[in-house]
Amino acid sequence: MTKPAAVCSSLRCGHALAEPADRCPACGRPTWSARRVAVLGCLMLGLGLLLAAGMAVLVWLLAPGLLNPGMADAGGTRFTGTAPQGRQVLWLLVLVGLFGVLSMVNGTWQLASGRRSRPMLAATLVLVAAIVFTAWRTVAMLKA
Repeated sequence: MTKPAAVCSSLRCGHALAEPADRCPACGRPTWSARRVAVLGCLMLGLGLLLAAGMAVLVWLLAPGLLNPGMADAGGTRFTGTAPQGRQVLWLLVLVGLFGVLSMVNGTWQLASGRRSRPMLAATLVLVAAIVFTAWRTVAMLKA
């Protein structure tokens, strides 16, 4: 697969062009240059790496306290919620970490192919919906 010189900005169309152009010949929408797609891919890869690594560190540090409520950690702090609340918070952190991993994969794909991916966009939207639902449920559990 060769990298296109430009791609349509519409994911519905997704037409790839061998020559740079301002408008997509298939649908008339503006196009993105190969450089813009690569810059966005690098940005997604970098931000995904930071997000995935940050969530992994948080899970590593917080899991013992969240899974064993009431027990003091090395610093003397303790989680005062219930075990189900602790598990819910961990699920939220894990989902956000998975979002970071998916962003890394998506950014790598964009860098390698010069295109955006509809399946990865769909997976991202499903994961965002799961994060929003889990965040709502976590807040509801912590308020109770």
